[in-house]
Amino acid sequence: MATKSISDLDQAKHDIVHNGKFSPMELAELTGIGYGTLCNKVSVTSPNHFLMVDEAVNIQKIQDTRFLIEAECHALGGVYVQIPADLLNTSDVDLIENWANWHRDTAETEAAITNALKSKCITQKHLAAIRKEMFEDFQRELELLHRLEALCDE
Repeated sequence: MATKSISDLDQAKHDIVHNGKFSPMELAELTGIGYGTLCNKVSVTSPNHFLMVDEAVNIQKIQDTRFLIEAECHALGGVYVQIPADLLNTSDVDLIENWANWHRDTAETEAAITNALKSKCITQKHLAAIRKEMFEDFQRELELLHRLEALCDE
């Protein structure tokens, strides 16, 4: 019998519970969802258990991760961009740091693409690495735009 492929969404649901700053046990206590129930809701092999939208949002806030919303945006043909909370206090240093981080991220994207092309066979793993790096580029670039907009005098 063939093994069912795990979707990016299923993997992201699993990861927001199991790969965040809090353990699944701690997260269960923080959310008020029973430990077993929480684990079942994000199990990649449990087709009859579901994480509710409000639960997913709350968990992502608690875990300070956006794995699931990023996977949802990708499935819908978009990208999630987190707007920095400190836009109104943008300084010259913030702009330079953001610009430098954006260029560092584009170099990481180039490295991921180069790595994929070296193998002469681009795999799903390569595409996932390239996608991750490109999405980080988009986020940095849009953060720079938002910071520049915050400085606009008009």
